Amino acid sequence: MEHNELRSLLGELDTANTVVSLGGGAWMQSANTALLRSASLPVLFLDAPVEELWQRCLPEQKARPLLQGEEAFRELYAARRKAYAEGTLLVETQGRSIDEVASQIQLLLGLAGTNATT
Repeated sequence: MEHNELRSLLGELDTANTVVSLGGGAWMQSANTALLRSASLPVLFLDAPVEELWQRCLPEQKARPLLQGEEAFRELYAARRKAYAEGTLLVETQGRSIDEVASQIQLLLGLAGTNATT
């Protein structure tokens, strides 16, 4: 179902003005990865140390079925990180504000100096 929704979304996208935020498992499905690559769109991987990511996710622990505990979270992160780093643009977010991360993304996408954040 996720793959079909992603395919439909990519077919309707206005790529000049759209950001799509996918869940962590989306990139782990080879059909989704192939679909995203064939769309020739940049895929960003927002990364931080696993400890920081764990702290960020804690408030949502009850709503996220894969957040069973810190050790399981670390294992999931380790299992996924290699795949995330392949075929994506890496953006380190550790200790950075949203504005700083957005500025780096603008640079990576060649949008620096534009009003792309509005």
